[in-house]
Amino acid sequence: MPLEREAEALRQAAGRNDFNAAAIAARRYVGALEDWLPALDVEQRKAQLGEGMRLIEWARRMLRAAQTRLAGELARLNARAGYRAASTPTVHTWKLHG
Repeated sequence: MPLEREAEALRQAAGRNDFNAAAIAARRYVGALEDWLPALDVEQRKAQLGEGMRLIEWARRMLRAAQTRLAGELARLNARAGYRAASTPTVHTWKLHG
């Protein structure tokens, strides 16, 4: 079923912290879900929408955690950057004559 294939693609992308692939997979999953919903009765539709929302929320949390980890790594590098030499040479603003 295309819906299950798209759900698995989203799980895989989020699991490997692939932001771009997860965004694409999420769009494809939602599209497949929207295509599938009209064939379902009201209770099935509610259940499928609930499952879809849980999957999207799970993927969002996985990617948010990855984003937080990356922000920490960036902060570590920024802290190290403070220890390097000045990027521009020191220039005197006065002149000596004589």
